[in-house]
Amino acid sequence: MKNRLSSKFDVVIDLTSMLDVIFIILIVIMCRQQLNKNHVQSDLEQAQIQQAELEQQIQELEQNQTALQTHIDAIENIDKEVAFVTLSVGYDADNRKSRTIQLLRGKEEICIFKLMPGKENEVYEKDFIPAIKSYLEKYGKMPVLLTLDDTNILYRDQERMTEILNDMKKTYSNLYINNQEIQ
Repeated sequence: MKNRLSSKFDVVIDLTSMLDVIFIILIVIMCRQQLNKNHVQSDLEQAQIQQAELEQQIQELEQNQTALQTHIDAIENIDKEVAFVTLSVGYDADNRKSRTIQLLRGKEEICIFKLMPGKENEVYEKDFIPAIKSYLEKYGKMPVLLTLDDTNILYRDQERMTEILNDMKKTYSNLYINNQEIQ
């Protein structure tokens, strides 16, 4: 019986292979930790580079916004620098034989004239020409950009207005006409 007991306690466990496995696992974990650290560091560097680029883009956008705001302010104040006028001619809604000439600045109606058949020259000479001259003299040196809206205009009215405006253009240096036909 002694033999059986002694054999039970005489068992020797060799831990060498287990230690080898533990060390290998430890080495793998340490290498992986180092790789993760390097990967995190490179990600951090890339993030810092991207952040610098984004900050530069934000700065450029802020400069562009400032420039754009300056342009918007200039456009909003352009009415103080240039008088934009539209000359619109069309048929009168009430009487299809008569035509209406409207002189508009923006949505504001400056004056309106009615052209009756046979009395066109009288309206041009007594009403239209003096009104345009008065308007041009009112703004003095301020440029007046006159646009002829020729969508509903009769050819004879367009020709007559072209002639009148070309004559005025010679006299008034502040008159600029925005129409391909009037040169």
